[in-house]
Amino acid sequence: MTCATWGCGAAPISTPSSTPWPGWRTRPPAGGSRGTPRTFDLLKRYGAEDWFPLGDRDLATHLRRTTMLAGGATLTAVTASLTRALDVRATILPMCDEPVGTIVETPSGPRSFPDYFVRRHHQDPVSGNRLGGIAAATLPEGVGAALDAAAAIIFCPSNPFVSRGPILAVPGFSARRAAAPAPRVAVSPISGGRALKGPADQLLAGLGHHVLDPRCGATLRGPPRWPGDRR
Repeated sequence: MTCATWGCGAAPISTPSSTPWPGWRTRPPAGGSRGTPRTFDLLKRYGAEDWFPLGDRDLATHLRRTTMLAGGATLTAVTASLTRALDVRATILPMCDEPVGTIVETPSGPRSFPDYFVRRHHQDPVSGNRLGGIAAATLPEGVGAALDAAAAIIFCPSNPFVSRGPILAVPGFSARRAAAPAPRVAVSPISGGRALKGPADQLLAGLGHHVLDPRCGATLRGPPRWPGDRR
């Protein structure tokens, strides 16, 4: 998810958390605390919008990212710099270096995904979705190289439209993935007709898909192997 908040871009290195206060957080380094909402509380006191709460650690991350991007660094380079500073051993690659935003169609009109998900608590029926900026997106060479060298490609149980969908929609990604020799395994985000987390089941129903189908195979644009599939 990306969201422009108080002039800063919130991006996927942040993770949702429900404790000890609702908001979006940067995972702390080993032994570190999760931060406090002191900066956010003061912003609210100044009259800033308060529907997208951020902790102090998140704000530090977004300030640094925004500064680096404004200075001409790519999102790939910025992400590598931030993960090194946070002692993250895994390689984290953004799907592209260009800005891409998810727009959902609701009865009250189009809404950005952060507005729909965070501000509106995903309560609006969704009849469609689109990706602003996706036509200009390009596949970073690091992503293509990772697909080529992967021992396995795992599709995690995230929302097929607003999490996996944008990645699959990056021009060139699907072809590179299809050419990769690694086996592909997908974990369904739906169990017993309900989303494991978030509004995936609502979006599936609103967009005309069968929520009870645990495979959601059409959203992957290609037949991966599903855990437990004996065929």
